[in-house]
Amino acid sequence: MTNLATLLTTTAQAHPERVMVHLDDDGLTYAQVDDLSSRFAGHLQSLGVEVGDRVAIVLPNLPHVPVVYYAILRLGAVVVPLNPLLTAREVAYHLDDSEAKVVVVWEAVADATREAAGERQVVELSASSLAEISGQTPVEGVVEREESDTAVLLYTSGTTGRPKGAMLTHRNMRTNAELVVELFSITEEDVLFGGLPFFHVFGQTVAMNAVAAAGASVTLLGRFEPVKAVDVLERDSVSLVAAVPSMHIAML
Repeated sequence: MTNLATLLTTTAQAHPERVMVHLDDDGLTYAQVDDLSSRFAGHLQSLGVEVGDRVAIVLPNLPHVPVVYYAILRLGAVVVPLNPLLTAREVAYHLDDSEAKVVVVWEAVADATREAAGERQVVELSASSLAEISGQTPVEGVVEREESDTAVLLYTSGTTGRPKGAMLTHRNMRTNAELVVELFSITEEDVLFGGLPFFHVFGQTVAMNAVAAAGASVTLLGRFEPVKAVDVLERDSVSLVAAVPSMHIAML
């Protein structure tokens, strides 16, 4: 099956108890992310999300992101990742241009998104949301998609004009993740530091999709702080870093 979400579902079957994502003292195993994403997919389905619909994500780097990201993909819908620091005017442009049907937003940045959303459904997440998601009815299986179908609609920064949506296919995203795993020999024993935001293509590819493909773990900072970043590297025995300044992977 081509659907990018199978990176998660396949690894969840092979390494269910392996922790996929850490944030400070909290962590989710592959089995938990797989289960929660199927349940959040059920919630999105109840809101009318169907194959090919665009669903925007306005979230900082949190364990909620892979849950929501793979939930959207499971339904055959398209992920539209947005920077949580965008203004209401900027969010409105992205939502209109992408024709997003639903917006998933973190509570701390929800005001701008709600102002921009218009008639769209807005799903607001908080620290307690994972427990609430666990009570939703799960969606069984993953929707089949073609290699050429769009998986992610990723917007450019707009430095020379209005941001443009790059249509990234399931094959494109999967191949990039698998190449990262091969190039850096990432295994299920590795812990990566997610130093780039998941709304960035590098963060998605290296710190989430490649991690899922390899059965590795990623440890996060909600907001990048150099001193805390060093503490996290030591605390979690990080072996690879998706680095912020030079935007590359460093092997430790």
